[in-house]
Formats: sequence, structure tokens, C-alpha cells
Amino acid sequence: MSINPLDQKTIQLLDSMNLADLRRKVNEIVKFCNKSAKEQEKSLPNIRTLKMRKGSTPLSIYKECKKLFDCWCWYEDELKNVKSDRTCDKDYEIEFKDCVEADEDLENLSADDLKEKGIIGITLEERLQMELDYFKETGEHLDIDNVTLCSGSRCAGGHIPSVDWHSGHDELRVGRYFPDHADVYLRSRQQINPCNSVTLSLSTIEIDGVSK
Repeated sequence: MSINPLDQKTIQLLDSMNLADLRRKVNEIVKFCNKSAKEQEKSLPNIRTLKMRKGSTPLSIYKECKKLFDCWCWYEDELKNVKSDRTCDKDYEIEFKDCVEADEDLENLSADDLKEKGIIGITLEERLQMELDYFKETGEHLDIDNVTLCSGSRCAGGHIPSVDWHSGHDELRVGRYFPDHADVYLRSRQQINPCNSVTLSLSTIEIDGVSK
């Protein structure tokens, strides 16, 4: 496994993680990389690739959704003030699990919890784009029973935006939660990172009892 110099984002991620979490993540990466290509493919979940277009914003994608189905937001104009970890200042692609409900293993984790664990969560614009793509493909909706916590975004007041499909009202709902709010139905969606995109300095990390 090649060791590359750390970039600033990687340093910030490492600073937010404790050593036990870091060892666990590195061991997972090493074990995955040691598998054959076929074994890797079998162990990966179904993946949905989102193609985010330059210039897209939470509000612009929300308006695209409104053209196709009913939508509700606590205050539509406030979507202009949402700040996200990733913005569409250029085209980019990002991958998540291809599943109707948000990630089950992230239930009962608040945005604060996810940040502490170094988990990269979906942004509001990515979640809205996912809804739009899925509806165009299937005529169905996502998060029928649960709510996606868009932990990669922040509202102006510090709340965390959320998205789900309200079957009772037959509409897409964009809500918000306090950053420390956690519940079994509230889950984020974690970005899937390919093995070869991970760069870590292992000079002071012990992997399975072997110091690098």
C-alpha cells in the first residue's frame, strides 16, 4: 500500500478521529485492498453515482423536484442560505449506497456524532438530486419509512437539513434538526470512498500489531 503525503482535508479528518477509530478504518482499508477484484466487487454494496452539475444549489434542485411532485419545506427561501461541505462550483461525481432507506448502520447518530467519527455524510443538494434521479428512473420515492439526515450541510441557524417522503401527504419534505439530535428513524447517507483514493500516513499507526 503506497503512502502519500497528507493533504489538509486528510489532516482535519485525522484530527477529528480517535486512535481506536483510525486503526479500525485503516485495517478495513488494508483488508479490502488485499482482496481480489472479484472479492472486492462482492463485498461492496450496490452503488449509486450522483452526477452533480456546476451551478446547482439546494434551491435550484428543490425547484426541479417541485416540477415533478409535491414538495414541502419549512421556508423555501432559507434554502438559499444552506452551506454544504461540497458545492457545485464545478461538475463532480459522488457515490452512495443505492438503497431506498438511508444507511441503517447510521441510525441514532446525530450530525455531531458523525463529525466526531469522521463520517462523510450526504449534502442537501446531493440528497435532492438523488430523489430527482430515483423518481425519473422508477416513478417511486426514497426514505418512505425513515429520514435522511443531510449531515454534509448546515442551515443558517446551525440546524441540519433532512429529506424524506411523507406518504400521508404524498409529498417530499425538507426539514431540519438540531445538530445533536439523534433517533432510530434519522440516518445519514455515507459517501463511498474507493480504496485507491485513500491517502494516509501510517508512520505512527499500529496496524494489526505491526508498526509501520
